[in-house]
Amino acid sequence: MLRLLFSSFSGTFGMVLELCSEMFLLASTPIWMLK
Repeated sequence: MLRLLFSSFSGTFGMVLELCSEMFLLASTPIWMLK
């Protein structure tokens, strides 16, 4: 039960982390281009 909860939590966390890193890359690219 606890393992299932942990795996679902880590999956959700991974999805959020992936989304955040994607947003960061999209935001940092134009800033880097301007420099």
